[in-house]
Amino acid sequence: MSLTVDASDGQRWKVRRRWPGDRGLKVVDGCARLRRRVTAGLTRASRAASWEARSAPSAPVGNATVEVVANPAGCNAIGVGLVALVGLLFLLVVDALVRIVVMPIALVAHLAFRRPWLVEATTEWSEPVHRQVVGWSESRRAVDTLAADLRAGTASDAKPGPQ
Repeated sequence: MSLTVDASDGQRWKVRRRWPGDRGLKVVDGCARLRRRVTAGLTRASRAASWEARSAPSAPVGNATVEVVANPAGCNAIGVGLVALVGLLFLLVVDALVRIVVMPIALVAHLAFRRPWLVEATTEWSEPVHRQVVGWSESRRAVDTLAADLRAGTASDAKPGPQ
């Protein structure tokens, strides 16, 4: 949930509630990093197989499909491409499943253990304004209060932008 607020000094602020850190998302980020690493490895393998296919001697048959399939290096390139495709689809599905499983658990734990929420207001020209609040409903009220303070120009930690 976020609010867009036009402040008294003409700046447009985005006020939102978020988690005060990324500790709960490290598992999700780890899956994304693994996916990027595997993608890079498969890309390198695909390039190597492509170079091998280009350097292998072959007689033109007239049909490109027959030429690629009859050439062992061409079969390697096809195999690497299929492994890359299936591997990326598998990692994409695993990444989505981890996000679907981890996010609700993290949200429930965050609410159950009454961890603080970070209410922040960001704009293009000024430093962000941060306030920490404990409790879901309190953070909702803090978002509304910060938005009202910004509209009125009374947010004590807000700085004016360039004119």
